[in-house]
Amino acid sequence: MILFVLSQTALLFILVSKSCNEDTVSRITTNCIYGLICIVLICFMSGIVRKTFLVLYQALCFVPNLVILGWYRINRSIIKSTDFWVIFDTNFNEANGFLSIVEASTFIWVAIYGVVSLTLCILAIIETSNETHLIKSIAAVILWLTISLFLPFRAHVPSVDFYKSFRNYEKERNNIAEFYASRQGLNVESSCYLPEGRKTFVIIIGESATRCHYSLYGYCRPTTPHLDAIREDIICYDNVIAPDIQTLSCLKQMLTFTNYEMPDMYKKEANIIEILRDAGYKTFWYDNQGIGGIDTYTPTSYRTIAQMCDSFHVNTQYVQDENLVDMLETTLEDTTSCKVIFIHLNGSHFPYKVRYPESFAYFSNHDICTPLAEKLNVRQTDVINEYDNSILYNDYILSECINLLRNESGLSALLYVSDHGEEVYDNQLYAGRSFERLSRSMCEIPCIFWRNRLYKEQVALHINPHVMYCTDDMIHSIMDITGTTYSLKDTTRSMFRYGFENKQILVQGRKYESITNND
Repeated sequence: MILFVLSQTALLFILVSKSCNEDTVSRITTNCIYGLICIVLICFMSGIVRKTFLVLYQALCFVPNLVILGWYRINRSIIKSTDFWVIFDTNFNEANGFLSIVEASTFIWVAIYGVVSLTLCILAIIETSNETHLIKSIAAVILWLTISLFLPFRAHVPSVDFYKSFRNYEKERNNIAEFYASRQGLNVESSCYLPEGRKTFVIIIGESATRCHYSLYGYCRPTTPHLDAIREDIICYDNVIAPDIQTLSCLKQMLTFTNYEMPDMYKKEANIIEILRDAGYKTFWYDNQGIGGIDTYTPTSYRTIAQMCDSFHVNTQYVQDENLVDMLETTLEDTTSCKVIFIHLNGSHFPYKVRYPESFAYFSNHDICTPLAEKLNVRQTDVINEYDNSILYNDYILSECINLLRNESGLSALLYVSDHGEEVYDNQLYAGRSFERLSRSMCEIPCIFWRNRLYKEQVALHINPHVMYCTDDMIHSIMDITGTTYSLKDTTRSMFRYGFENKQILVQGRKYESITNND
């Protein structure tokens, strides 16, 4: 019984202790104490009450602890309320793809813990006496509930903290749903100051693209041949940083006035879609990332914003990103004179190998461009090849979109920026994204701007491709591209203005300068 209780509390935290940082000793001690308290209280129970309690205790702890252990093995962090947004917004294809790159040792750890926990629970139930002391048993259960749910240290107990984090997620989810439901009466008052006539702007949001794998930015493999060929015709911003490594958070900040200085501005002020519509633009959103998985109705901030467009379409079945190019071509035929079209790509989301057609499987050799090349096994080498192939395909998609815009009359421009980056064995023996293993590859992203001749002649923008910029201020830059005004527009936060002011850049709350590429 002692081993069973400790396996639900202290043992789990000992297994994930590295994620606690300076709190390691304190948290392990707290869990040991909590475990001992549970054991003492169980000793006051007997008969059917004790057996029922042990089953209930296992039921309440088992699934959360398996999730916590698995999450730690993958991300080297304890699951938080913000992580539930990612879990509940992930559809089956994304989850299946993610599991395909998880190391086998993670499944082994989780399986061992699960088998041990279940076995100890069964043994604890078998040795329980049949006598029942009802008053003592009920009092012990009440004390356990009080200790578990109301004492301050409950946040240090993994399974209890799991439910607390989930409750916080549900609270925020409901707040967002209520907020956007009551947004119809928001007074936006924006306008457009560009010359009269036809205007077409395309904002392409990439996925998991790190610029260090773009030959356009100096990567040794030719992953962006189409963009390389028109290098003189595009602006490549080489110091753009994502404020987070999760799509939901990055896009919420990119499309609203929310940033680390003002985290709740998306609840209080207009977003970019509302501003553009009020300024006279017809807005379109084409999304290739499907809809939520476990909870289809999760009101993720960016998708709720996207649905405010005049036309919104999300591909519910998996298709290649070329499908969005076809949608763009059809939309350009729309007779509306002023259009802003948002395109959300699948880009280089894992699993990388399904993000491109077979005809783009160009990189398949072992000529890997990384200092860690000699340490990589065959599977890790294949992952890099697959990722580079996805970048190669993404290059084709971007060039096709630019070519379509070349034929547009009037003012036209295109901005491409990825939501966040990705670590692909560049500086660590790791592929993916993790807060605990944060590297610059995860937040250094490509940002490319194209405009036609007429736009260059009639719209004055300040172009400095080396400006240090964080996409949590991207709403100000999009307003400059589209020539829109709004009361909160700040030219010192636009990458296209002379008066741009460098500010402290934070990635998931950490100073960008402090992020290293060491494992």
